Amino acid sequence: MKNALRIFINLAVPQYLILIIFTTLSALLIMNSSPQFGSTFFLAITSLSFSVFGLNSFNQIFDIEIDKISKPLRPLPSKEVSIKTAYIFSLLSFLVSIVVSLTVSLLFAALVSFFVLLSVLYSLPPVRLKRYGLSSNIIGGTLYGAIPFASAWIISGSSFPLSFFVLFYGLAISIATLKDFEDAKTEKRLGIKTLPVLLGYKKARLVMLHMILSLLIFMLVSVFLIIDRIFIYPTLFCFFLLYIIKNLDLHRYQNVASQ
Repeated sequence: MKNALRIFINLAVPQYLILIIFTTLSALLIMNSSPQFGSTFFLAITSLSFSVFGLNSFNQIFDIEIDKISKPLRPLPSKEVSIKTAYIFSLLSFLVSIVVSLTVSLLFAALVSFFVLLSVLYSLPPVRLKRYGLSSNIIGGTLYGAIPFASAWIISGSSFPLSFFVLFYGLAISIATLKDFEDAKTEKRLGIKTLPVLLGYKKARLVMLHMILSLLIFMLVSVFLIIDRIFIYPTLFCFFLLYIIKNLDLHRYQNVASQ
């Protein structure tokens, strides 16, 4: 039983749910200061969670050559799980996600279906969108920032807060870029052109800093011209958290990233 649970965790990588849940919950609080966390909210989170499980498992199938070098203890390169099992797990996760999404609304189901489609195109050859520079970062931001934010909007039924959508999307793209530094050395060898591979460590880091600075300026202007000034505090707090994450991860992988 413990072995099966460990395999599930290694395939699903549930740690990524933190970002999905945080984005959806934060967006709900922005759109409605007193949201109702009823069955609709939990069904939406469940649907998005299984989408993430499918994404992570499916991606591992096609990242097996990378993982043999950088993550050899994962279930596929270690041969703890067969590729067939990973395929079945991915497809079942996607199926559960779509079925559950239909209990929320057709619009939400369409959004989840888009998540699944992007997840497949992100990894599946010959498309394999993760190979093409910024497409990897944009898709990561879409899956973990834009779609959860839009999900909260569908659930709340409120007006769409464009300023905060730009903030969350930009933050998600920045966070998604961090992962590219982890596998940069191996991905360069395999011809996967992520941002650190294309630009090198220092320039990719500089691009991230400029993106974060641009988001900060955008939100500060929005706070004074468009939205309630009370939101300046969570805005600045978000950037403080991102600054900590950025420094912890980027310095950790500086030696393995492309120079």
